[in-house]
Amino acid sequence: MSARTALVTGASSGIGLAFARELASAGYAVTAVARGEDRLRALVGELGPGHRHLVADLATPEGRELVAAELARRPVDLLVNNAGTAHHGPFTAAGPQEALTSLRLGTDAVVVLAHAFLSGARRGDALINVSSTLAHAPAPGLAVYSAGKAFVTSFSEALWYEQRPLGVHVMALCPGPTSTESEPAPEPQSRRGPGPGPESAPRSAPQSAPESRPVPDPAAESAPQSGPASRPASGPAPASESATGCAPAPAPAPRRHQDAPSVLVQSPRAVVRAALRALDRRSGPTIVPGRANSLFVLATRLLPRRTLLAMLSR
Repeated sequence: MSARTALVTGASSGIGLAFARELASAGYAVTAVARGEDRLRALVGELGPGHRHLVADLATPEGRELVAAELARRPVDLLVNNAGTAHHGPFTAAGPQEALTSLRLGTDAVVVLAHAFLSGARRGDALINVSSTLAHAPAPGLAVYSAGKAFVTSFSEALWYEQRPLGVHVMALCPGPTSTESEPAPEPQSRRGPGPGPESAPRSAPQSAPESRPVPDPAAESAPQSGPASRPASGPAPASESATGCAPAPAPAPRRHQDAPSVLVQSPRAVVRAALRALDRRSGPTIVPGRANSLFVLATRLLPRRTLLAMLSR
């Protein structure tokens, strides 16, 4: 039986890396997308035969077009829009270009790739847009980031409703603070992991999608769907593909949300496994992994706005 296929952006570290590993372990042919070719090569080497990587900078029009064309050429069963970055500090401490670059990566890329994916999606396919608990709580010091995640969550929820009659599942994964220390790869599973869905039609295997370096992110959770039908892989992927003008990304230093209560912090693997369970159940449209993070999101709806902003500014 041919492997199901998935394209994961921001696949070289953090939540994206955990998605690539867990999906490969569950039997998906993974296309890993990111800016850093060396890290992508190492990842594909770790995952083994049948997986691909694609070097692209999703903050640029060229990078977004490259991955969108890849999705049109090689449709996948599951798209994980994870690429993103955050800049900590007062809004005026950095130039406007830095903020716009963050938005292009965190919102423009999500829109462009979601459109490319959904235009050819079939019943049983799934789209996971990685958002954050900060989508529900504007955070001083992360003004652009939290605003961008609010867009991603709202966008995903609307798409969930639009695509539901077509049998395509869309989910916003809203993790809380997430550690980004590297984790060992999961043990291969003999069982068939969560898949696309009951009535998905066969397709050719995808190439890896561009990735962005995840920063210690607020909260996130998403899960792949499972189902009987799978799509054929088109064979081993080339060693790498790169977008014109794409500069290699430096490896992110292992980090953890130092200021967040430890009860809120989850590992990327825990976030991804929660997401895949939720996708398997067709939960949504928004998933918040972890009870403590779910309570945090509830609190954001109940607290006076001024009180919430004061708490988040500490």
